[in-house]
Amino acid sequence: MRLAPGKTKRVQFELKPEHLLLYNREGKWSIEPGRFTVSMGASSEDLRLRTTFTVTRPDGTAPTESPVRESKSDPR
Repeated sequence: MRLAPGKTKRVQFELKPEHLLLYNREGKWSIEPGRFTVSMGASSEDLRLRTTFTVTRPDGTAPTESPVRESKSDPR
């Protein structure tokens, strides 16, 4: 979405289970339990909002680490 300078707009989006699929070590698509971060901003280098959510196991528990490791290095 693009906005003119100085303009604001409220947006809403829904993360569905299929948006959380990861290709696991067994070579299958799965939704891994854990803590995830969603970031928003003007660009990937200008993140202004961040929130987290937790995906739990069927028994209601969740690991303390995210199943996805954040990379701090430039992959190029």
